[in-house]
Amino acid sequence: MSKITMSQLKVELQSWSSLKKSINALPEGKITTFGKYMNDKYDFKNNAILTETDHNTALLLIMRVHVQEIN
Repeated sequence: MSKITMSQLKVELQSWSSLKKSINALPEGKITTFGKYMNDKYDFKNNAILTETDHNTALLLIMRVHVQEIN
């Protein structure tokens, strides 16, 4: 399974949140879930994250399984 740092995850969440806000402002705008976005981008191969619809829960799952701090 792929790993990312906590700082990368924070940047990705901010980026996705900004994109979501912009797209939701459009009449027919629709964005993929945070879990699917991250699973596809970082190739986590994690079905729990892929199918999670709540971005907060997906964030916690990613933090638990895929975040690795660099010393």
